[in-house]
Amino acid sequence: ATDGAFYSNILPKIRKSFPDLNMDWLLFDKGDMLLSNDKTVNSSQPKKELPLIPMEAISSLGDGEIQITVEDIVDTYEIPDFKTKGVEYLVKLSGNSMYPKHNTGDLLGCKRITDTTFFQWGRTYVLDTDQGIMVKRVFSIKGNDDALECHSDNKENFPPFVINKNSIRNISIVVGCLSME
Repeated sequence: ATDGAFYSNILPKIRKSFPDLNMDWLLFDKGDMLLSNDKTVNSSQPKKELPLIPMEAISSLGDGEIQITVEDIVDTYEIPDFKTKGVEYLVKLSGNSMYPKHNTGDLLGCKRITDTTFFQWGRTYVLDTDQGIMVKRVFSIKGNDDALECHSDNKENFPPFVINKNSIRNISIVVGCLSME
């Protein structure tokens, strides 16, 4: 990134995500890393904010541990109940395939799944597939362990379909939802 892009786009996101980070330390190697006097408490406490990332960023999460870069973060939210349930990131829902349960603009609290041998049948998942990113309820298919049946809550407009597990790159379970009226 150019210096101008760094200062106008990336630096504000770093400030918002890490409010205790000393910008003089980051930019000029001056002073302490953290602004707070009690560095041991701040550095050992987990961050309370959850990053909101665009749906497209899910495809860049990679294998293993979740990898969200500063450039991916649109905003951050502090939702303590989500953190205690293991939520790692938030995505904003678009489209109406999960209506009436979920609406466009709802924030979905997601937890990345690495073990795809176990699913909570009927629960909502965010799937990054060869066909694109989708939010669906998943079900088993009797006699076929290599595929999943995907359902929308808006059954009238979106019929169920089968997807092969090998076409799913990343999968996250939706742990919670924040809706606005």
